[in-house]
Amino acid sequence: MAGRLTLPGFVNAHSHAFQRALRGRVDGGDFWAWREAMLDVARGQSPERVRRDYVAVYREMRAAGFTAVGEFHYLGLEQAYAASAAAAEAGIRFVLLHAAYARGGIDELRQPTVDAYLQEVGALRRDGVTVVVAPHSVRACPPDWLEAVAGSPGEHRPPLH
Repeated sequence: MAGRLTLPGFVNAHSHAFQRALRGRVDGGDFWAWREAMLDVARGQSPERVRRDYVAVYREMRAAGFTAVGEFHYLGLEQAYAASAAAAEAGIRFVLLHAAYARGGIDELRQPTVDAYLQEVGALRRDGVTVVVAPHSVRACPPDWLEAVAGSPGEHRPPLH
């Protein structure tokens, strides 16, 4: 088309869509006070709420020119499926950065073992969700988890975030 320039869409490579609920809040305090407020919001993320709220976040991304999102996710397996469904509804390409979480954070959202985490990754992949393995941090994952999540050479694993 004459006189038009087509540009590729932007990629949000590390989203925390549920944190949109914190936008505009001025609770004060330091990082640790913010973290506690964020964890309070995380505790309330049912699959239904994730689906509803993430559609709005992803539509906002689309309106701003983003065409793909990597969702750094540590809210639970059912919420992961809800996030994927929200992205499909909003029309944005979705990659789940599925967080491995052994310690810290919210007790009920941690995986009990690294094998349980890897089983979650396998289930998501079998169900058609594009997944990247994502140890939350060296604080949240002991060395044996990091080794297992990264996999060994020749082993078929999703990419590592």
